[in-house]
Amino acid sequence: MFRQGIEDRTDVLAFPAYAVLDDGECERLAELARVFGRAVVGAGLLSFG
Repeated sequence: MFRQGIEDRTDVLAFPAYAVLDDGECERLAELARVFGRAVVGAGLLSFG
């Protein structure tokens, strides 16, 4: 429950940054961030499951 509260709060705080982007800009951001996400997971800094 504590962790979910943190997740919910960070979603609320991050929303304004994404709200100004249109769909194409959001897609481009996701494309650029994918490289970093894969590097983080590949380095063992974050795991799923």
